[in-house]
Amino acid sequence: MRSLLAVPITCKSPFLGNIYLSEKLDGALFTPDEEETLERFAVQASIAIDNAHLHSQAEEIATARERLRIAHEMHDGLAQVLGYVNTKVQAAKQYLRRGMADDANQQLDELAVSARQAYGDVREAIVGLRTLPGRDRMLGDVLAEFLQQWKDQSGVETELAIDPDLRLHPSIELQIVRIIQESLTNVRKHARATTVRVAVHRSAGQLVVSIRDDGAGFNPEATARGEFPKFGLTTMRERASSIRGTLDIDSAPGNGTTVRFTMPMTATGTV
Repeated sequence: MRSLLAVPITCKSPFLGNIYLSEKLDGALFTPDEEETLERFAVQASIAIDNAHLHSQAEEIATARERLRIAHEMHDGLAQVLGYVNTKVQAAKQYLRRGMADDANQQLDELAVSARQAYGDVREAIVGLRTLPGRDRMLGDVLAEFLQQWKDQSGVETELAIDPDLRLHPSIELQIVRIIQESLTNVRKHARATTVRVAVHRSAGQLVVSIRDDGAGFNPEATARGEFPKFGLTTMRERASSIRGTLDIDSAPGNGTTVRFTMPMTATGTV
């Protein structure tokens, strides 16, 4: 070896490296200017490596948070179902002790309905977890796949409109998909709708996601709660807030429901 130039790559992340150049074509020695050029290249390489490491860590943190959020949602859902089941079982037993068979049968019928609803929730949750965005999947493809499977299970017609070239940061796409999935869960359980339209598009510098159904609608300001507390709207608002977006509900009895999520395009990490 007649010539050698070595420069370290100094990273803030737990990586070390060097760049080596040797054997210039003209046989001359490396000059100070060439060394300075290689040092600048090494700095750029270290920045790229650090950024890649930080991006990987951010994805791991986002995955961990999503798992924790799903665990909380499942706990809330299962806790209310099991509490309801226990209440109905205890009521049925009391009616049977008193010889009130008709009332006991009514409690058991209501228990069977709740069991079927819980089964539907579990099936839908499994489909939702299987159809999440990834690095190699376009958001439109993920939503089309989920809507088709949701339609097959619910019997509700679906429409999807999305900007074909829309690409967002993976963490943004994940929360958007989960908001849409939660909205459709509410449609299946409460709306008695025949058609749902999902739209994802850009408008006046905003990312706009809307889920509109032609179902029974409800009063968003009502504070009364049924036997099953509904955590869905709270969960969707938490997800929207986690990515600096806002969630609005437009509904009225007999006029269907529109769930609308918006956030500035500058905050979406568009790629």
